[in-house]
This record gives sequence, structure tokens and C-alpha cells, in this order.
Amino acid sequence: MFHTIKQLEEKNVANEIVHMSWSDRMDLVAYATVKGEVALHRLTWTRAWNLAPPLETSTVKGLAWRPDGKVLAIAYSNGEVRIVSIENKVVSKTIETCGDITCIQWVQEKNENKNKSNDNLPFSTNEDDQPNYMQYIDLSSVYLSEPPMLLSVENMHAEENQKPNILHEQSELNILLIGSKEGIIYVNIFGAFSCIQLNMNQYLGVHCSVENILSTEDLSKLFVTLKDQEHNIHILVIDSSIFKTNKNELLQLL
Repeated sequence: MFHTIKQLEEKNVANEIVHMSWSDRMDLVAYATVKGEVALHRLTWTRAWNLAPPLETSTVKGLAWRPDGKVLAIAYSNGEVRIVSIENKVVSKTIETCGDITCIQWVQEKNENKNKSNDNLPFSTNEDDQPNYMQYIDLSSVYLSEPPMLLSVENMHAEENQKPNILHEQSELNILLIGSKEGIIYVNIFGAFSCIQLNMNQYLGVHCSVENILSTEDLSKLFVTLKDQEHNIHILVIDSSIFKTNKNELLQLL
């Protein structure tokens, strides 16, 4: 059986894209341009919103979706991380870091009881009822409502002043991890509560930058890629089982 990879469309944007990230939970894609702007598009390429940078000189260093796909974390070159609601692009929280951000990841403990269903996979079938290629199906309206045709200035200001609760509908433990060029990892529970700052320079014994952070599915270990001043690459494994053993206490924060 052969599967066909089919190009659906080709789109052009006004400025060079430096970061792009698809949501795992819905048909939405976020991308950042060289000008520091972040745009959110549906699968049909209809733009939902566009967000300007905090400063004119700020550029985007990374994007990270919250595992449920309803919130986007945007890391900027000025050390600021914005937590943005995808529904109305309201910045619900700002995290301040010291130095240049190099990577950002939002991880969640895997719930083994929740298996993904394959019943609604967007595959087309041939005469033998075999999957052939991905269809162009947009399901984003389930999560992101269509913009109203008319919106008064008064209502626009009202929406901008609304601060959504980023802890709303959270039931699983998730952690926002931010790495910096100075070798610091910032750990934020639910993306809302600053937990700890890990100094990788002390772990490694030399000055280094954090290049990437990965977590096991049960959040018990962190795999950190570091680069020292001699451009040598190091991988450290950090025991983070404290998150798992104290999960019930952390969930009380909700």
C-alpha cells in the first residue's frame, strides 16, 4: 500500500518567517516574523489575529503551545515571555527572565487512560477503502470562533481589558520550561507559577547556554542540551521526579 504526499496549497507572507508551530490539538498554526510579529492562522490560512512585539526592536526567540492548544507562549529577545489566549490574543501573563532566551517547551504528564482516537483522522480513501492522502479539513472553529462581522470600538476595548484565567479547565499537570543563553532554566508550573531556576553552569562546572530541553512522558526526567564556550555539546539528565511525587499538591494550585 502506497500513501501519496500531496501539497495542498502554497501561501506567501509579507515578511520572513523565523519560527512556526502547529497546534497538536486543533487546526491552527502560529508563526513569527523577523519583525517580531506573531500571527495565528487557521488551516484554511484565514488569519485569526496578529500580535505586535512588546518593543519595536524585540524579535521572537521561540513559540510553545500549551498541551491543550488553548494558550500560546511567546518568548522574545528582551527576555520576556508572553502567555497569550488564542481566542482573543489577550496577554494573560508575562514572565520576565534575565538574559537571552534560547528555547522554550511546554510539557505535560501523559495520561495513559486517554488514548487518542483514530476515528476522525482526515484521510480520504480509494476504491479499495485504503487511506490515500490527507484531506483539507479545518476543525479550528470548534476551538476558535469566527470573528464577528461588526465590532464596536467600545467592545474592542472591553475585550482587550479582559484577562482570561490561564488555569481555567486545567486538570493535568503541565510545566513551561524556558532556557537561556546564560545557562538558566526557568520552571513555571501551569505557565503561571514560577517554581525554580536551575543553573546549568553549576551542574556542568563551566559557563554554558541551554540549547534544548526535553522531558519524559511522566515528567520524571529532563534531558538538557548544553553548549559551552568552546562550542562543545553536553547532554545532562536531571531527576525531576519531584513534580510527579508532588502532583496532588501542585494540582491544588488550580
